[in-house]
Amino acid sequence: MPIFALVLVLIASVIYLDESSQTMKNYTQTSTSSSPLTTSSMGNHTVSLPQGANPLPYKGKEVFLHLVVEQSVNNGVNFNGTIKGQLKVYVPTGWEINISLTDLSDLPHNLNVVKNNTPVPNSIYIANDGKILATVGGTPSTYSSSFIQPGSTAYNLWNSSAGVYWLACGFPGHAEMGMWAVLVVSNNVTEPYYVM
Repeated sequence: MPIFALVLVLIASVIYLDESSQTMKNYTQTSTSSSPLTTSSMGNHTVSLPQGANPLPYKGKEVFLHLVVEQSVNNGVNFNGTIKGQLKVYVPTGWEINISLTDLSDLPHNLNVVKNNTPVPNSIYIANDGKILATVGGTPSTYSSSFIQPGSTAYNLWNSSAGVYWLACGFPGHAEMGMWAVLVVSNNVTEPYYVM
């Protein structure tokens, strides 16, 4: 079920991009690591990404990152069916990240971009583990009290800068329970992708 929901979100993103009558440039990924590259296709575009990577939809220098909270994984405390940093998102430096969060669980959630200062969330309040830079479903100052409700979707646009961040829920204790992913914004990334 987690992969199915992600596929539906990606299909909706591709349809949105096609309907905008803008053409997406050819995907090419350069990698500074020694890991082998894989080539796949998305529509009419060829994609060369690190092995196990999946392309994210984008237009110009705006990447569309759609996260879904699913009820069936970790009691509704997850992003796209992943927990504890299993989801890793890679974005080129300086790109805008159009983040959406859909809550399909029975609990309220939000999503925060956190410049973390600990390896993993270890406090019920994520602000104790780093600086909150952006919030989907609230504001950085209300991250622990403003949420989207079950069945809702919220959006935010964040202009990224180089670094490694968490994408973490701000509901007290949720990140500590595993509701966080990793966001890498790097000059070494030329096309946005994710790995699960």
